[in-house]
Amino acid sequence: MERRRFGATAVELPVVTFGTMRLADDNGGLSAAEVLLRLHDAGVTAHHSSFEYDSHPVYLAALADVRRTGRRTEHVVKLSEPSFDASDWQASRLVARIDAELTSLATERLDNVQWLVRTPDATDDDSRLAVIGDHQAEIAGTFDELRRVGKIGSVSSFPYSPGFATAALDAGLVDGLCTYLNFAELDYAPLVARTGFLAIRPLAAAALTARAHASDPDGPARAVATALGLDPDDLAAEAHRFPLRHPAVTSVIVSPRTPAQIDATVEAAATARVDAAAFANQVAQLQGTQRK
Repeated sequence: MERRRFGATAVELPVVTFGTMRLADDNGGLSAAEVLLRLHDAGVTAHHSSFEYDSHPVYLAALADVRRTGRRTEHVVKLSEPSFDASDWQASRLVARIDAELTSLATERLDNVQWLVRTPDATDDDSRLAVIGDHQAEIAGTFDELRRVGKIGSVSSFPYSPGFATAALDAGLVDGLCTYLNFAELDYAPLVARTGFLAIRPLAAAALTARAHASDPDGPARAVATALGLDPDDLAAEAHRFPLRHPAVTSVIVSPRTPAQIDATVEAAATARVDAAAFANQVAQLQGTQRK
């Protein structure tokens, strides 16, 4: 499987990263460890995880089984500072969380930290932007030191809003973004070219599939297929390939678990080709449809 560098960093990831949020003990006949092994042997060696996911204990147990085979894994880890229960940035709290992740994942480095700034009100952009304004130097220094000592390889922002994404990039706090980018969610498309990018949920939470196309005539699958002239049966594969057409997109984060899902995801990624003009053209077509 093709691997790409994340922005200007030295971190390289496969073009598909496995999202662990829905991993279960049984996955269409596969155990959790068998899912990870099947993905790894297909080149999907990177995992996106969070201690907040209900699936995390299942994932950690499966990861330990995989690790015992000698297979190496890259880690994209979702961490917030501050979180919902805090009102201000604290470097010591972030470092403690990263140390805990290094221990639980039994790894020397988190290849990417997907950093979130949370507030009690998720729509309160002003408060989150104030974290950057009040603590910019401390945040930058903390991340730089964590990179220097080798605990992290890179930092991305899950920004909640394009405004916060722009502010975090302008302040030089992150190496890129890790957020939604798919046919139905294009808010961050204007920012792709200026940064490294990890694209979350290319299928828009299963909304961009042939099944969704058939079951919901007013849904995004029908609108996207019509706007782009796609066969509904090809919609899911095209949705996987779409973010990867942009050269700044390093990887798509997706959660295939059954054998059929894994095979389809790997096949779609294997046929993805960088074509920035095609990416821009599809974005323009979809945005034109949304404005009507």
